[in-house]
Amino acid sequence: SSSTETTNSHGPPSDNNNSSTTPAEPVPASKHEEVLKQLQAKEREVLDLQARLQRTVADYRNLQEQTRREVAAAREFALQRFAKDLLDSVDNLDRALATVPAEALADASEANKDLKDLHSGLKMTEEILLGTLKKHGMERFDPGAEEEGSPKRKFDPNTME
Repeated sequence: SSSTETTNSHGPPSDNNNSSTTPAEPVPASKHEEVLKQLQAKEREVLDLQARLQRTVADYRNLQEQTRREVAAAREFALQRFAKDLLDSVDNLDRALATVPAEALADASEANKDLKDLHSGLKMTEEILLGTLKKHGMERFDPGAEEEGSPKRKFDPNTME
């Protein structure tokens, strides 16, 4: 017998509706509120972590700047101490140069050649040392001498270290 009905021999009759188009089961209000509270808590946590990160980055940058300043100050202090220690050498060179009588330097005889060479070498060494100190901001100051075009200056330890 012929039949116009089709039957599914492999199981129950199939529903032609796709399961993805079936409306989802409604979420209970309490579950929805719970998820919303969790989301809000996570958003607050993210904001808190972002603020902490910004403070940490600012602290790190401040620490870098402070460290840079401290290193520069330590370097400058070390240079100052080194330069002050060299001042004793400059003073000793001055004393050594002052002990050579002017007559001995003016004497053209062969007997004073070694003394004149020694004096010349000490003078060159002193000039190099003074030039190096000047390059780093230290200049010779003689409080008893007058400078060209200006009256005699008194030594001021606050400004003339």
